[in-house]
Amino acid sequence: IQPDPTSPGFKRIAISPTPVGDLTWAEGSYDSIRGKIRVRWERTGNNFVLLVEIPANTTATVRLPSASSAEITESGLALQNSQGAQLTDRSSNTATIEIDSGKYRFETSL
Repeated sequence: IQPDPTSPGFKRIAISPTPVGDLTWAEGSYDSIRGKIRVRWERTGNNFVLLVEIPANTTATVRLPSASSAEITESGLALQNSQGAQLTDRSSNTATIEIDSGKYRFETSL
């Protein structure tokens, strides 16, 4: 959880989970001036789940670790059908998703 350097006061938030080694989950929160930001991720085998909560009147950039051929879902829907989440970039191992305020559940394979 980091503030976007181009937007002061956590108006824009950067979320970049990084599963490493044998770590299977992590969670954290931050009480920003705009409200509580929450993040939790869990890795089970090749499955990766990310839960994100972004406060009202803010947006976030999520950099989701993801295999290049993996389908990403948000709350059980294909990402392109999700309200408030939009895929903006894709590299071989990361998907960049712009999200509005709200609660999200992303799932993908690593």
